[in-house]
Order: sequence, then structure tokens, then C-alpha cells
Amino acid sequence: MKPKLPLLVWLTLKLVDLFGKGFRRFLSVFSDFWKQWKPVRNPKRILVIHGLHLGDTLVATPALRALRKRFPDAHIMFWANKSGAQILKGNPDVNEVKVFSAVWTMRIPPHYDPNPLRKLARLLAYYGHAFANLIREAKNLRGETFDMAIDFMGTIYHYILMVLAKIPVRVGPAGIGDWLLTHPVALPDERSVNEVERLLMFVRAVGADTDDKKPFVAVFPEAEASVAEKLRQKGINPDDFLVVIHPGCASAPASRWRPEAWAKVADFLMREHKAKVVFNGVESERQEIEAIKAKMEEKATDLCGELTVQELVALLKRCNLFLTVNSGPMHIAASLGTPMVVVQGAWNVTRWRPYGDNFKLIVKDVPCADCGHRICPLTISCMDMITPEEVIAAVEEMLAELQGVRKDGHS
Repeated sequence: MKPKLPLLVWLTLKLVDLFGKGFRRFLSVFSDFWKQWKPVRNPKRILVIHGLHLGDTLVATPALRALRKRFPDAHIMFWANKSGAQILKGNPDVNEVKVFSAVWTMRIPPHYDPNPLRKLARLLAYYGHAFANLIREAKNLRGETFDMAIDFMGTIYHYILMVLAKIPVRVGPAGIGDWLLTHPVALPDERSVNEVERLLMFVRAVGADTDDKKPFVAVFPEAEASVAEKLRQKGINPDDFLVVIHPGCASAPASRWRPEAWAKVADFLMREHKAKVVFNGVESERQEIEAIKAKMEEKATDLCGELTVQELVALLKRCNLFLTVNSGPMHIAASLGTPMVVVQGAWNVTRWRPYGDNFKLIVKDVPCADCGHRICPLTISCMDMITPEEVIAAVEEMLAELQGVRKDGHS
């Protein structure tokens, strides 16, 4: 994998790494703080760092459950971004959720400027801001007196943060800067293992039992009631066959499917299965959803920008079938066991596929798979190669399986 940092920064860190590993060995002679793979006692306060999106946070819940079982009396604080914090509401394995917006998690370092002097100035300003932010956060964390910290993200900033916060047990991915950790966890290639299982490796390193791998999301009765009322106002009753379509993926435009293709699938469901189709997305995805509805012959409705995270969970529990791309709601539906068809690009399929078995995954095997591009540079993308007919066939197969289960009397 290519380094995600600017080349000069990456090379500098590699040199610092060589020095740091030797320095850590020297310091470990005099202080347990620097000893690696030391026994983990019973920590009273544990910090878990994973400041990414809703889906990324949801797939971390099995690791949180395992951590809770390993240390049942510990106070566990989870660092998350705003959407990640919302999906943890009602999770019994977390005592506290802190929303943070550290500069290094919120935007890409501006190192693409063609002017070398301006590029250098911007880089210095960026990293200066990042480290000032880091020192402030470390000071705050030092007052929290954490006994253990686990970094699911694996950034040098978090390793430095844990050291400056004087956290004695520090767990994170092996790699650049891992000499700052007490428990550097060697991970397989990110393309070869699902994210649920990858995150479980971190808590396994501190003695947790990781057999229970099902992601968890809480469903709130008040959210279910609110969604039922919103659906009623749009003419959808509790006994209607409800199909929810979530076509957007704000963090990866390359994961989107063509509006005319979604329109054809939605029309088929409404005509052939008398489905009530509801499109869902955040407000920034409204234009995409309106483009799909404009190409439809049937009249669908939407809840774009109208739902809280808890209401989204309730909607996905209520619906009979969910269609989506690789997205946060995909992971919610998987955790709920909602029947699902996923139209997925060929990027990191193994890592980010839904964790479960009640879904159909449509993905093309292409030479450029796992390219890592958030925006596809090709004229025809792997998503463009997926046809509406393939998705309709997967929908029919899923519905036939569900009908078979009902006939057998198992649901």
C-alpha cells in the first residue's frame, strides 16, 4: 500500500521510527511505561479512539462488547465524530461517548499545491495546527487518568496523544510510530479481512474473548413511533410491503450507482411487487434522489434529510427490503438482519461488505479492484458495469428466499 502521508513526511517518520525503536528499548530498562507487551491488569478507565463515520463506528461494536466482557467494571469512553456518536446511543458496553473533531481526522493535509513554497507553508501551517490541537487534547486526557487506550484508526497523532496523556497501556496497529505503543498489533492486509474481525484483533491483544462478532445497534420505541407516523403521512401503512432505497455515499462518490438504473429497479418493485418505495439520504444527497425520482415512471416518495440516526434505524427495522450501496445504513441493516441487496463497487469489498448473511452483494470482478479511489478516474467504472437486470435478479432471489422461509413457518 502506498503511504497516505506526503512522501517527505513519510520518509521523515521512517527515520524517526528507526531512532525511536532503539530509544524505546533504552527507556524500557528504566520505566514500565515504555515496555511492550507487558501484562494488562484491571484498568479502571479505558479510552477507545475511532473518530470515523457512522458505519465505521457501528462495526466496532463487537470489539466494544468483547472489551466490556474482559473488563466488566471499567469505565469505557469512546471517541467518535458526530454521526458515530449517534449510532452508539443506547449501547450498553460504553459508559461515555465524546464527540471530537481533531484536525487530522477532519480534512486531508493540503500538500497538492503546485507552488513549492506555498505548498511548504501550507503544510507547516496544517501540521502546526494539528500538533497544537493534539497537545490541547493530551492535556485534557491527562486529567481523565486513563489506564488504557486503544486506537482503532492507527495514526501517529493518536500514538503521540496517548504518550503525552501518560496512558500506561497503549494499543494500536503495528506500523509507523508503533514504538510509542505498548501493544502494537500486527494486522493482515486490510483487503483480506472484514472490518469487524480486524477491530476485534485489537481487543484480543489485551485478552478479550472475541467469539461474539455481531454488530449492535439500539432500536428506540419512540423512534419507531415517529417513523410510523412519518410513513403514515406519506400514505404508507404498517402492512404495506415497504422497500427503502439508500442510493448515496457522501464519503465515496465512486460508490454511487446511476440514477436511471435505480429508477428502473424502483419502478420494477412498485409494478411487479406492489411495493411502497421510499428513498432515504441526508440533505446533501437530495439532488441525487430527485434525479432518480425524475427518471421513474411510478411515483415514489422520500424521507431525505428528515430522519435522525435513531429514526433511520427504526426505518430499516420496519422495511421489508433494503437496497443500498456501500454506506453506513448498509451496516445498520446488516446488524438488524434486514433483508438487503447491496450494489457495491470493487473497492475493499472484503473489508467493508456487510457482516452477516441476510443480503445479496452485487460487485464486478475488475482488474482495478481495490484501487482506493474515492472518485473513479475511468470513463466506465465498476459501478457502471452493474446493470439494473442484475439487481432485479438479486431482488427476486432474495424475495423468493424470504417467501420460502415464511412458507416453512420459520418467521
